[in-house]
Amino acid sequence: MESSSPESELDALERTLLASIPLIRRARRNCLVVRNRARPQPAKAASSTARATEMTKQTDDVVQPHRFRVGEFVAFTEERLPGLVWAGEWEVVGLLTGGHGEPQYRIRSPDQVRINVVAERDLPSGATAAALTDIVFSRRIRGDIVASPPVGGTPGFEELFDGTSLGDWTMSTIRNQPGRDNSGSFLARAGILEARPGTDIGLLWLTRPMPPRYVLRLQWMRTAPDDNSGVYLGFPDPTREGYDNTAYVAVNFGFEVQIDELARPDNAAVHRTGAVYGFKAPTDGPLVVAPVGEWNDYEITVDGPDLTVALNGQVVNRFHFTGDAQSPRRGLPSTAEEPRFIGLQTHTGRVLFRRIQGKAL
Repeated sequence: MESSSPESELDALERTLLASIPLIRRARRNCLVVRNRARPQPAKAASSTARATEMTKQTDDVVQPHRFRVGEFVAFTEERLPGLVWAGEWEVVGLLTGGHGEPQYRIRSPDQVRINVVAERDLPSGATAAALTDIVFSRRIRGDIVASPPVGGTPGFEELFDGTSLGDWTMSTIRNQPGRDNSGSFLARAGILEARPGTDIGLLWLTRPMPPRYVLRLQWMRTAPDDNSGVYLGFPDPTREGYDNTAYVAVNFGFEVQIDELARPDNAAVHRTGAVYGFKAPTDGPLVVAPVGEWNDYEITVDGPDLTVALNGQVVNRFHFTGDAQSPRRGLPSTAEEPRFIGLQTHTGRVLFRRIQGKAL
């Protein structure tokens, strides 16, 4: 009988070793589980949610977490990742192997900036992307979950945002601006539009023209004290003015009803929330702005050269436009020949919008 060659013996050994790797990794993982359970834990009262999560994570003394796929989404809260107030969706962008052979995931946060590597045993078990759909847009602020209710129209008003897609809304564009070529974006989900700033200001504008006289209603929320955004009114088609950054068409030809409690750049009232930015401060009524994490109501009436801004049910700004020598086409009424539009700004932070409705007068 011929003896086997060294090469065939090495091949057989290699196959044996490869077949053993999954078993070794599983055993190592189980050892980690046993060791972690044996480790003394600080005494604290576990919530019913935490207890339920722990029960679903354990079956026959073996952790069986859901194995997320690349591109899938998962929800976290600041209790799981201290320092993060966002309890939103995190995209799995890479699969790794931990130091002890356990699977790990490279996670990208909604702001596309912060990168985290999370061990598989720390991810929720039994979850699926579909099951997370209803909670990925929840925000935990001061211990409360703030979620958007279903979109519901007000009698006599037309819904301008359907709550699920951008629809007739489109984002401004930038060209010829190296280093400042990102206008940001808006994400539509769960009845809410979320502003995500870029490297220069951006404009999400409704491509359906507004009538010459109308009332615009919407709700907005700051998610941080330094959030900055605004509602633009009365500007022409941004794509037809030859601007490198088409968002500046709204700046130079329309009006901005401001959202910024820091009143940048100079802390002047004409740059604060409720102002018609650069033209008139909100001096016609008490300015009561809801704190971070709570919704505010804007009702903006456009009646020819007159703008009226109501914040949370209180008129705060009555503005009569008398012309702008530097921009003679500013403030013109919407016509069939030159229709005018509305839009939302990306500037600083993640400002949220919902219940955007309009009614012709």
